[in-house]
Parts: sequence; structure tokens; C-alpha cells
Amino acid sequence: MAILNFLPGSMIYNQYQDYFKERNTIIFNESFCTGRIPLDIFRDSAKDAYKIRIEEINKTYGGDCSKDYCDFISSLCGFDYSDISQINLYFGTDMFCQINMIALIYYLEMIKAKKNYRFDICMNLIDEETRYSSFEESIKEKRYLTKKDIDDLVMAFIYLIHNQETDKDNLSNMLERVDSFPYLKRALVNYYYIRTEEFKKRCLMKDETKQEYVVRMLKENCDLGLTNLFYLSLLK
Repeated sequence: MAILNFLPGSMIYNQYQDYFKERNTIIFNESFCTGRIPLDIFRDSAKDAYKIRIEEINKTYGGDCSKDYCDFISSLCGFDYSDISQINLYFGTDMFCQINMIALIYYLEMIKAKKNYRFDICMNLIDEETRYSSFEESIKEKRYLTKKDIDDLVMAFIYLIHNQETDKDNLSNMLERVDSFPYLKRALVNYYYIRTEEFKKRCLMKDETKQEYVVRMLKENCDLGLTNLFYLSLLK
């Protein structure tokens, strides 16, 4: 039986190629913290959902991500999970990583139930900001997920799918459900915060160049994990 690793972006893979080059590794190339999430995302009939995600990502970040996104979906959905005994998720603590992580867990549980796969999931929280001499040093927290953990994390993503606008009462109930995942709790709050007028006002450009603006935004909002292209999109 084999082990499969998931990374939140190519930067981590490039930094630690020696560690991952002989291991089954898929880069989770998405940005579920921005744009609409279709209800049927990841399902067998999800081609239209993928088109919606491509449109949302293009709108937010500019350019055309069609090929890269389709390559990512193909690697994710085309992988043979039948011989996998353990899946390691290596994700950061910011909103970008945490929201993507629960989307991935949602997908893995769907295919696990559908095809009766048997693999364990281990969540590894990593430090993406520091370049360590070995990848193992970047792992700050490791947690093998129980059935209850997975059920709670799956429900968190389902909640986002069905509640893409803020509902404070329902959100409060969901936060209680993921109480043992403090970084995810913060990510869920931030997921809705970046959709508010308060956040948009906070991100207004001052007497500064675009480069200075982006540097300021990345520094002030480091726990969001959003890219420079996201902040530039707010200026359009």
C-alpha cells in the first residue's frame, strides 16, 4: 500500500523537491476562498461546475487559468486511489490553505464512500513562510483525523457551499462544530469577512503605488493567504 501527499501549491514542492520527487504527490491548485462554489463541485456531472470555477478564478486573478485548472482537475480525479493506505495533507494555517484543505477532504470522502477505498487521512500544518533545511522541520502540527473529525470538516465545506453569504447564527453553530480546529475556525470567519464592505473599505488604495499597496495588503492580511493578484483585483 502506498502513501499520497497533497500540497497547497507548487512553491512548497519546488522548495523541497528532494523530499517529494520519489513520493506520490498532487498539488492542490485551487482557490476556494474566492468566488462562487457550485453545489455539484467534484461530482461526476461537475463539468459545468468546473467552468464556473474557472470563470470565478479568472475574474478574481486575471488571465486565463483554463489549462492549468483542467490539468489540476485531471490529476486530482484521474489518480488511482485504490492502492493508497494513507493520505498526508500538508497545508498552512492561513485562510487560503484551510478552506482548500476542507474542500479536499470533502472530495476524498466522496470518492472513498463511492468506491469503498480504505485510507487514513493525516493533517499536517506547515510553515510556508520559512525555508527550512528539511521539509520535516516545516511541519508544526500533525493530526490523524478520526471519523468525527472528518465528518465535522466535511460539514464545514458543505456549509460554505450552501451559505456563501454571511449568516451569523448558522456560522456560530458551525464554528462550535469545528472547535478543535482553531485555524479553520479563524479561516471560516475570514472567509465571510473578505466579502464584507468593511473589508473592501479597509483595502482601499491610499497615496501609494500599486506595488506599495500590494506590499501593505500582504503584510496587513497575512493570515488570509491571499495573493497579490487578489488585491490588485480589488482596484478594478
